[in-house]
Amino acid sequence: MQNYVGPLQQALSCVSKAVLRPSSHEPSQNPLVLSSEQMPERLVNTDLYFTVAQWFSIIEDSKNGPWRVTTAGYKYTMETENGEEILGYHWHPKALSPFKEPHLHLGSGAKIGRAELETTKAHLPTGRVSMEDFIQLLIEVFSAHPKRRGWKAALQKTGSAFWKYASWGRRKT
Repeated sequence: MQNYVGPLQQALSCVSKAVLRPSSHEPSQNPLVLSSEQMPERLVNTDLYFTVAQWFSIIEDSKNGPWRVTTAGYKYTMETENGEEILGYHWHPKALSPFKEPHLHLGSGAKIGRAELETTKAHLPTGRVSMEDFIQLLIEVFSAHPKRRGWKAALQKTGSAFWKYASWGRRKT
C-alpha cells in the first residue's frame, strides 16, 4: 500500500501539506478511496481551491504479488472560493454516468461557453490524467506556489513510476 500512497503523497506535497489517507488497507469487492480531509484546499498565492481523490482496488497479483493496487477512478478539481467548479478531470468507469472514459468538465466557474451549448454538462474526452499531471498544471498554468524545492523533479519521479506501472492509457516516451 505504501508503494501506492507514498508517491502520491510526495506529489501532493508539492502544493499542499494535506495528508492522503486510504479508506482501508484491506482487499475489498468495492473500490476504496484515497483522499484528504483537508480538501478542498486553497492554493497559495491564488483565490483558487483544489481537490484530489482516487478510487482504487487491492487485487491479487500472482505474477508480482501477492497483491497490488489498481486505480479504479479519479477526480481532480479546481474551483472558486465559492465552490464553483472551474475544471475537473474525472474518470469513473463504474459510476451511473454513461460516459466511462477519462474526461474533463469545464464548470460554471470557468466562465466560458454559451448557454445553448451547455458547456458545463459536456464530458470532454481526455487521455488518462495522473495526479502529478494535475499538480503540475496547478503550478505552471494557474500560478500555484510550490511548497517544496525540487517540485518538478519530484513530480517527474513519481509520475514516471506511475506511468511505468499503469496498465492502460500509457504515455509514449
